[in-house]
Amino acid sequence: MVVWYSRRVLLERNTVRNSRYGTHFMYAHDSVVRDSHVEHNVVGIFVMYSSRLQVQHNVLSGARGAAGMGLGFKESDAIEVHGNWLVANSTGCYLDETPRSENATVHFTGNTLSLNDVGLRLHGVRAGLEFAENDFGSNIVAVEVEGGGDALSASFRNNHYADYAGYDLDGDGIGDVAFQAKRLSTDLVQAHPSLALFRGTVGMSLMLTIAEAMPVFASRLLLSDAAPAISSGRVR
Repeated sequence: MVVWYSRRVLLERNTVRNSRYGTHFMYAHDSVVRDSHVEHNVVGIFVMYSSRLQVQHNVLSGARGAAGMGLGFKESDAIEVHGNWLVANSTGCYLDETPRSENATVHFTGNTLSLNDVGLRLHGVRAGLEFAENDFGSNIVAVEVEGGGDALSASFRNNHYADYAGYDLDGDGIGDVAFQAKRLSTDLVQAHPSLALFRGTVGMSLMLTIAEAMPVFASRLLLSDAAPAISSGRVR
């Protein structure tokens, strides 16, 4: 389904399978896609140059291969992404220069990004990007930033991370120490792309464990969530 140069388009309760793009939006402002199953496409939903789009309660799964992507945005503003399942994709969600302006905030809330090779891939991160109460569960890499950058200008709060190693002494469901992502593997893969083949292997996992235990080997800080959720049930 292609939605170009249109406004106020509603796509609801559709099933799209085995296509190149499940849905491609371009200059499609004030549109909504919800309650749909977009499965086993090369790219599930991709949005370009659009504002005030809402993506709600969809299942975006099975986008595999080098270009596989569940959900993607390029230079789009004031986006609301809520309650979606981005599961078993090469990349769960990709954001390229989104938002373009920090005054046109992009909100991700209550989404599940799980069983992806990379849960969230970012390029050109700016202020105005907010992730709250999402579940980053059991991805090989939870968050990756292209081009040697970081996601410190984006806001992460109350998200659940499968690899969070903190504690909750007061039992309020929120970790008492911040979640911090420091991915040595991201730098190595960007410098040597062939190493991507080793993601999820025992060897790469051992290297990351050593990097966490011995900070001298650790890479730069990619993101920080000061109040991570202890369990995925907290983000529902």
